[in-house]
Amino acid sequence: MKMRELIPSLKKLNIKVQSISTMELNPDQMHTVFHIINEIADHQPETDMLLHGEWSRYRQSFLKQRLLHGWRKIRTAFYLERLAPHDAYAELAGLFEACFHEEYHEVGLEMNIFTLRAFLWNQEHLTEKMGAHRDRQGWVELLDLLDALEQAGYE
Repeated sequence: MKMRELIPSLKKLNIKVQSISTMELNPDQMHTVFHIINEIADHQPETDMLLHGEWSRYRQSFLKQRLLHGWRKIRTAFYLERLAPHDAYAELAGLFEACFHEEYHEVGLEMNIFTLRAFLWNQEHLTEKMGAHRDRQGWVELLDLLDALEQAGYE
């Protein structure tokens, strides 16, 4: 699996990441990798045509909007700690899998904690670049859910 396959924005920005064994990264190392990628991507000029093509696919994805809607329904209980991270994930698991498959079906990637993080990060990055602040907040919160799952030992 290559980072450029996980995060389409990297390929479009011509950013190359050396191969690393992603499954051997601990959560702190994973955060560092995504933080560095975020810093690099934020300082790269994006071509409007490529970004708008990705944005068009995003806006046409019923599954992504459904995932965000499902999250908005349960996020208050999660943040008030009335809903455990694994229970919150369980409620959305089918949507996570469907969205992930929709995004990566051509590449044939297996969903795991790292590839799911890459998927969520890419959605957050795209919505930030396109100024969709409400959607971006949802993706950031879903990344928080993933962090909580990792802290609870979920893989």
